[in-house]
Amino acid sequence: RSNWKSKPPECGSFMHLHLGLKAEALPSEMPLHYSVIRDWEEPIDATGNVVIISVPSVVNPALAPPGRHCLHAYLAATEPFELWKGLDRRSPEYAQLKRQRAQPLFEAVERAVPGACENIDLELIGSPLTHA
Repeated sequence: RSNWKSKPPECGSFMHLHLGLKAEALPSEMPLHYSVIRDWEEPIDATGNVVIISVPSVVNPALAPPGRHCLHAYLAATEPFELWKGLDRRSPEYAQLKRQRAQPLFEAVERAVPGACENIDLELIGSPLTHA
């Protein structure tokens, strides 16, 4: 009980991926949530190893336009903020790093829902600098 007062270790930041997908890309009996583990031999907090995916429009179709689904995937607290410090969010370097660091998210989405990445209508990548 005395451990609860000690400061927990700091963790990394987040990467987010918000997608608008064509509904035909998803299975008709799609689960609401997925957890995708890249490698069970790696630590659970290794950067990019665990991706959480949620498709809220499977339980509330009003969250997406007709014939579409919304998907949110994220890397929870494993993204090193140091990579992002000092970057100008309008720079080509920032855009390139954002795309590169989002790769584990795209790979996890494709692993959970094969063919999803070929049916993206809307794509928003959130970095530790924006979360949106």
